Amino acid sequence: MTRTSEEHIAKAVVKYLKTVPGQTDIIRNIIAALPNFIQLTSEDEQESETRPGEALWEQIVRNIVSHKNSPGNAIHDGWLAHKEPATLYIPD
Repeated sequence: MTRTSEEHIAKAVVKYLKTVPGQTDIIRNIIAALPNFIQLTSEDEQESETRPGEALWEQIVRNIVSHKNSPGNAIHDGWLAHKEPATLYIPD
């Protein structure tokens, strides 16, 4: 198996956010809920080398914000948005 792409993780975030009031939530809650919205691979579950104590898929969720200025990113492309503190939401 291979790791799940940032795009697929972002799509799962959208699926989750559609289930919460205001379609907005903090990243910590998104990470806690996301395994119910996507099938994670064993590679996704491996520990991040750059973020000890965090699985690779959790790092990918955080990378949605970190990569927000990159084409192909969910925030850059407009289907997710970010606000402080550490919150993602579905824009109107």
